[in-house]
Amino acid sequence: MRIVFAIGLLLLSAFPGLLYGESSLPRLLATLELDRQEAFVKEQILVTLRLGYPKEAFGMSPSTLQVSNADLYPLDKTEWEESVDNLPYRMIETKYALFGNSMGAINLSATISSALLPVSSGGDNSTENPRILASVPAQTIAIKAAPAMSDKGGTTRWLAASMVSLSSHWETISGTLHPGTPLTRNIVVDVLGQHAAAVPQRVNLNLPDNVRGYPTQVVVSTKKTPEGLHGSVVLPVTLVASESGHYRLPEIIVPWWDINNKQWRDAILPAEILGVARLNSPGGIGNYKYISVALGLLAAVLGVCCAVLWRLRVKPYVNNSQVSSEKHAWQQLRISVKYGNPAELRGKLLLWLRVLYPEEINSGLETLLLRHPQAREMVGTLEQGLYGRQANAEIDRKQLMLTLLAVRRKGMIARKSQQPKNGLYPESISW
Repeated sequence: MRIVFAIGLLLLSAFPGLLYGESSLPRLLATLELDRQEAFVKEQILVTLRLGYPKEAFGMSPSTLQVSNADLYPLDKTEWEESVDNLPYRMIETKYALFGNSMGAINLSATISSALLPVSSGGDNSTENPRILASVPAQTIAIKAAPAMSDKGGTTRWLAASMVSLSSHWETISGTLHPGTPLTRNIVVDVLGQHAAAVPQRVNLNLPDNVRGYPTQVVVSTKKTPEGLHGSVVLPVTLVASESGHYRLPEIIVPWWDINNKQWRDAILPAEILGVARLNSPGGIGNYKYISVALGLLAAVLGVCCAVLWRLRVKPYVNNSQVSSEKHAWQQLRISVKYGNPAELRGKLLLWLRVLYPEEINSGLETLLLRHPQAREMVGTLEQGLYGRQANAEIDRKQLMLTLLAVRRKGMIARKSQQPKNGLYPESISW
């Protein structure tokens, strides 16, 4: 009898889980969440892997996602502590962007995570570290063919994203624009929920007969955010007019597929007017006709240099003097959004509003709220960062810029309806 009892104690000490039971040990947590169970080709699928370890655990072997026939991009990793079953836990959340390359199925293989607990967790007589495990079951995501483009035409490139916006800005030149003088226009395509490589790198400009366009080197960049990838493509094109006059640059349209609402949409860059002044010297226009092609080629080379300098640019100096135009005030505001602190940003915002709405020059930010109610949240965040409890808090500059672009577009449309379109350098209207 004594021998049997001794053997039983030996087995229990060798396997502490038998003595205390699996339920007596802290749990290892592991979950995998998808924002959608099916998607079209090249649609972004957000994958969230969440692991929870008891704070006393060590020797962690975390899960790693294995996927086939797809591109997987790690986005964001967050760690925090919280209480689970009245025990302190360390939580690790990792987000991924997943893109199916072709029609069929994406298989996320099952994964297992493990960790060791202190010897004492197995009981007073334990001599080995108990090991705890957690598994994530395999999942399959159905990938469907891209939907019919209907009236978009069969040549439209498939661009699936959660948001697409177009904007443009002109490279500043000194003096008056004459026939044969090159002027570079940078068209920017921003996409959320997609990488920049999926963005078409050519757009249909539909230029007037007397205006030639010379595309230069495209600048492509992709950033990672907790909400997914953010792609940006800058399409520089050098324009050269052969004769004086006012030329209408038609609107630019980029069709795209809204992955959240499952429908086609159009990103639109509004039309602009390009003014070209007449030369004073007799026969000058004819001379420029002969050299316009040569200047255009030279402008293309300069455009490449400008694109490189644009990538390597440093923080510009912000002039605090009185602005001379709405465009000047808007440029200073954009610089403040990118580099300035909240106090400087608020000042540049007020300055721009007074130029945009000169009839209300003595008004403050209430002018923006009355005319544009959708900016209420943006103003509230800015005021909270300056005067609230969370002073100097980080501002979502991307969302702030999108809101300001919408406000400016609405304000500029109102201004253009009241003024004749005869400016030499038109304001750049961003969508």
